Amino acid sequence: MDVMEDCIVIGAGPAGCRTAARLATLGHRVLVLERAAAPGHKRACTGIISLECVRAYDIPDDVIQRMVGGATLYSPSGEVLRVERPSPQAAILDRPAFDTLLAGRTREAGAELRCNCRVTGISCQPDVAVVSYDSPDGPKTLAARAVVLASGYHPNLVRPLRLGGYRYSAVGAQAEAAADTASDRGWPLVTAIYSASPMSVSTSVIRTLSSWKNVAASSPLT
Repeated sequence: MDVMEDCIVIGAGPAGCRTAARLATLGHRVLVLERAAAPGHKRACTGIISLECVRAYDIPDDVIQRMVGGATLYSPSGEVLRVERPSPQAAILDRPAFDTLLAGRTREAGAELRCNCRVTGISCQPDVAVVSYDSPDGPKTLAARAVVLASGYHPNLVRPLRLGGYRYSAVGAQAEAAADTASDRGWPLVTAIYSASPMSVSTSVIRTLSSWKNVAASSPLT
């Protein structure tokens, strides 16, 4: 077993990196385990966040693709609701760039980040948690005073810890397509379509680059 850590964070997404950086800043020994080859791999995300989040994360302009001032919602009944304000209300991020930015800040804060490490199990003992994972050098185990699960949907890690299961789940798909979402007031709009079709419950059309829009669709909860 490797050296004891104060905390092991599983997942190098925004939640994991933010937590790891804060703990490292407070002087704790922190290790982040990420199963991907590098941070910034997750593209299945519309990247819409509030302006409050932009300020809290101190997100630079080069990570923000667009500011949006409103949204148009289409319901299954055919009703249309348009919400718009004259000033920006949300930001659309370059999600891979955002993840890479936070990973860099995590390292700068003093936390260690190991990629290509897939966690296979977590066991809790009286005074320590033991994390098992597959690394490029083979299977390994680590001990820590605390473990943070920031890896998204992974029931195989949650259930053995008796933290409960997932009652609902959804399947998502993402593509890019050209679309015109310009606002009368100059700010782009987000378009959300909610369908009663069993194949798709919602679709969001988000203007990202000057002539391309990010389209994300998700299936109904099952």
